[in-house]
Amino acid sequence: MVKFTYRYLILLILAFVAQDLVLLALINTNQIGLVFPVIAAKEALIAIYLGAIIFFTRKFKIDFFLNSKYELQLWFLLIIVALLYVIIGLGTFPATGVLYEGRAIFMPLILYLLGGIMGHYFNKDSLYLHKVVKCIETATIILALSAIIDYFFLPVSFWENIKAGSLDTIKGGFTSSGSLPDNFFSVFGRRALGLAINPLLLSYLLIPGLSFFLSKKKYLFALLTFSAMVLSFSRLPVLAVLISYGVFKTRSYVKVVLVVALFLLLIRYFDRIVFIFSDASAVGHYSTFTTGLDYFLNNPLGYGVGSAGVFAFNYSDMYAESAVLNLLNQIGILGFLLYVGVISFGLFNKRTAFKNEMMFMSSAYFITAFLSPQIFVIKASFLFFILLGINNKSISSA
Repeated sequence: MVKFTYRYLILLILAFVAQDLVLLALINTNQIGLVFPVIAAKEALIAIYLGAIIFFTRKFKIDFFLNSKYELQLWFLLIIVALLYVIIGLGTFPATGVLYEGRAIFMPLILYLLGGIMGHYFNKDSLYLHKVVKCIETATIILALSAIIDYFFLPVSFWENIKAGSLDTIKGGFTSSGSLPDNFFSVFGRRALGLAINPLLLSYLLIPGLSFFLSKKKYLFALLTFSAMVLSFSRLPVLAVLISYGVFKTRSYVKVVLVVALFLLLIRYFDRIVFIFSDASAVGHYSTFTTGLDYFLNNPLGYGVGSAGVFAFNYSDMYAESAVLNLLNQIGILGFLLYVGVISFGLFNKRTAFKNEMMFMSSAYFITAFLSPQIFVIKASFLFFILLGINNKSISSA
């Protein structure tokens, strides 16, 4: 099962990364009827893997993916609370919205559990864990190079001709107003898309690989990856990575120097910094954040699944450019604490395979979660949640 698990994980990563490329090909060849099967392929792969484990092992124990009864109790409470908020949501919001937002909330948890099962098997042969890391690093380099080539060599007309903006419409959520993604341009000009076909997804997909490069001191590849992130002009992920690097990857005296330098830069270039974070997109982040915060303060117990989130933008004014507030408004403060609690075991468990890497990744994703909903756009964060689950169960070092 170890070799099967390794091959399956590579196939699952490929399915997530390649999905939008396949969808774009279907759109341009008018094969719209195949869109849903392609989108559902990831869920089918997950079901097939779980079925294969049950069939071949003839048993399926809780300790395959969890480490203690305490974890199991938290999961049980979370499932009860989440189902309650699904019922509340169905009574108030469109069923399609509840389904979409429910998937956004539960898919990270499923991937986390899936990663736990993988970690259980990787413990039997740590060589495959090393191979997984190599594959992630290779995929990161390819993705980063595609972004750099796109930015410097591909004209805007290329993305217009292949109707890159249609992906937003066909998958639900935001609707692009033309043949280009609405976030194709920023205050800095055009943004790199690369094989991610979206500048935001690009920056988020690069974070896991960047964390491995930094941990292994492969600074040339780290610089290449970070350069691609910068060319995406996704300010929040770039800022989150810099903060995480300063906190987890530098010594104490360097942290002091960085803080002082940042303070001096803030004073010297205050007007320019304000300009960078005051365009229409940034203002939209702030305004929806305050709206979401007001809703939460008015009812900390939550409004039900489907009340907020990326798809809920189409029908609810509760939507916020904040994954944290969207989750709080959907499942309340109790559900939020349980949600964070169950996945935290993958970070703070003492038997860790990727201790330093996961601290860096978690910091970067958590910072972005305050002012961006992208962590619940599962393509942006699927690898993080899988690795978090692997980290919870695996005791070997990669």
